[in-house]
Amino acid sequence: MITRAAQKGQTWTPLPAILVAVALAILISITIFEPFSVVGASMEPSITSGHTVIVLRTEYGLRLPFSDLYLVQWKRPQRDAIIVFKAPDGKQKLLKRVLIAGDDSIQIHGDTMTLTNTTLRLNPNVAQELLHYDRVPEGFVFVAGENMAVSRDSRHFGLVPHSNILGRVIFTPQKNSKPEHSPNVRGTQ
Repeated sequence: MITRAAQKGQTWTPLPAILVAVALAILISITIFEPFSVVGASMEPSITSGHTVIVLRTEYGLRLPFSDLYLVQWKRPQRDAIIVFKAPDGKQKLLKRVLIAGDDSIQIHGDTMTLTNTTLRLNPNVAQELLHYDRVPEGFVFVAGENMAVSRDSRHFGLVPHSNILGRVIFTPQKNSKPEHSPNVRGTQ
């Protein structure tokens, strides 16, 4: 079979197909999956500095690209999920585990918070903020790193609004795998 381009003496060029493939890859990266390279030790031993994790950006809903606005939100973060979110200063992306999801009960005594069989020391400003609640307000989560000795997390900067959450980690490397490099997410600060 002879195509019209061949009949006119034109040659087929793969450039349009390549451009479409690149555009689709970028679209998938900003809306569905995104790799992040972990910097810091706050999630050790589960996730080590230098490892790359894959984040499912559509876990909690579909956002308008390049914004914090959800077009549709179908799920809320659950306790124990590892998430990537924008830090309160908006300059960094952080990786932490959700300790308390919205509507979970909390007990604040001075500058400590009690969870089931665990007591966490809080920054006094965070303790003062949470003192008004007996539950984490709907639309927020309390996050912490697994290596709490080095982690800067909700104990220091307070609750994380759902609008700051970029997605849930769906892939973490094997414990003995060699670190790789891709876009940055901080595990510590």
